[in-house]
Amino acid sequence: MHNTDTQALAEALYQLLPADGSNLGNATLLRTLQATAEAQGQMITEEAFQAARQHLLDAGRAVKGKGRGGSTGRNVETRRDETRRDETRRDETRKI
Repeated sequence: MHNTDTQALAEALYQLLPADGSNLGNATLLRTLQATAEAQGQMITEEAFQAARQHLLDAGRAVKGKGRGGSTGRNVETRRDETRRDETRRDETRKI
């Protein structure tokens, strides 16, 4: 799998994660991704799913959760930090 494929799949996976940071089971995420891809005539392997998940974890956009098969959630702390930085930039721009 090419890096651009992994990035695209990682983005699709990220969109499935609840915005509030709650976790979803990895088996559920994999089945949902596979069903979505199948509807578009594509196939996603478990290895491709794991690579995309790892991409999100490495980028700090997702966090590992607990559970028998593992789980994944959005890293809402990262999102809050990004929002704070954006607000700070707007405030600094207004001061100029």
